[in-house]
Amino acid sequence: MSDWIPLPHLTALTLKGDDASAFAHAQFTTAFDGDRGQQWGLSAWCNPKGKVISVMLARSRDAEVDLIAPANQLETLTARLPMYAIGRKVELLAPLPVAGCLSPPEDPTRVLGPDPSRGIRTGQALAPENPEAIARWQALDLCAGIAWLAPGRSEQFLPQALGLEERGGLSYRKGCYPGQEVIARVHYLGKAKERLVGFRLAGRVETQDGDLSDENGQRLGRILGTLTGQEATIGLAVAGAQCQPGATIVCGDTAGRLCEPAELC
Repeated sequence: MSDWIPLPHLTALTLKGDDASAFAHAQFTTAFDGDRGQQWGLSAWCNPKGKVISVMLARSRDAEVDLIAPANQLETLTARLPMYAIGRKVELLAPLPVAGCLSPPEDPTRVLGPDPSRGIRTGQALAPENPEAIARWQALDLCAGIAWLAPGRSEQFLPQALGLEERGGLSYRKGCYPGQEVIARVHYLGKAKERLVGFRLAGRVETQDGDLSDENGQRLGRILGTLTGQEATIGLAVAGAQCQPGATIVCGDTAGRLCEPAELC
């Protein structure tokens, strides 16, 4: 049996109704037209300028689409998503609790696509919170390159800058959705100017929503999320495409280095 732990920093929503899949297909960056598997995969909701409002985990099942997003994005999603559902047979159920397990789940529909060594589920009674297990989960999310967005970072980045293209959270063949033309233009006619990077800082540093700079004080990137341990602070950031792993960075008065997200664990 898998040991399930509550993940209070995440929340779940369900789109339910005959038009749930069609609605999700028309709004999000991945396909929901029947070809999508039932395991959890990355997706995103963008504004008309192609900037990501929220990074999500999503899966389809029958006449329902399940979504998992940061708990601090719940108000935005529940307020804005129904505005685009007018005329469709779909209702939004939220919030629902989220739990994860740090081993492969027995049920394949609970596999976490970006990291199949873990499982995730929604809507069931949860055990007491376990801070150590939650911290381990968050570290593995960073390592998997899951670029959860806090409200302060919403609508700032194209999905390519958040690593969604490499991790299956962005489709160029599914048809229109908000911001699709801008996003496709970057892919077919140009090159993304920003990319997702990992970073490691020496010691305990409060960095949420901060910036990474070079040794001369020039900004290199914007921090998305961090996890602070006893000896180091690790995190994800969006940096210029020219930034390479191994580069020296500074956050406040603390030095560190860039790396690929997979090198954080």
